[in-house]
Amino acid sequence: MDDAIGRESNRYCVGAAYTTCFRPTPYMDMHLGHAWCAYRNWDISARLGGRFHLILDDEQYRLSRHENNPVALSLAEAKEHYVEDLEWLGCPPDEVHFSSEARGLMLESAARLNIREPQIVRPENPLEGMLFRRIGQSSGHIIQYTPWTTLSAVVEHHFFGVTGFCRGADLVHEALLYDYLCCALGWVAPEQFYIPVVRRAGGTPRSRKAMRAAIRTLACESCGV
Repeated sequence: MDDAIGRESNRYCVGAAYTTCFRPTPYMDMHLGHAWCAYRNWDISARLGGRFHLILDDEQYRLSRHENNPVALSLAEAKEHYVEDLEWLGCPPDEVHFSSEARGLMLESAARLNIREPQIVRPENPLEGMLFRRIGQSSGHIIQYTPWTTLSAVVEHHFFGVTGFCRGADLVHEALLYDYLCCALGWVAPEQFYIPVVRRAGGTPRSRKAMRAAIRTLACESCGV
């Protein structure tokens, strides 16, 4: 992948900085899976003399009603925590944004493509929310992944000037739709790189519980706090 990055990104290196991003839905503290993805994006921009953006997806946060989740971070906490964690990891963002900054362009683009905004996707009752997520997972993530979700990424990347990005290979099924939506809107599609999920020595994927060890917890343990 490193050779491909160096070869394919040459077209962006004349007249404009190569810009990557890390775009989490910030309802929980940054974990190991986040760190792997964030580092790869930062590393690409650093090696190409570009810029690395942190884009906090407050739009999906709102749709999922995380503001009603008593254990979820507030958006203010999330911004503070994610910036601190990225700095501790040695990959500080050059710019920090919220997805809602691009909402005007998002609504305009959705109207052009006749894509409707989904309704709130998480019930207020925590137990109902858990059942809702289980149904979505068993039915192929049809609740989590919709054309609106992919369009959101397309619009935000265009709005913030992203020219390439890395994501986990578990999201590779969105790649063709992403490029199609860019084409339909008349925009140059950023380069997409999909990185392997973190696995155990035997080759099986790490459990979600293991991957969700918070970076902040690791930082505190390393400092003996």
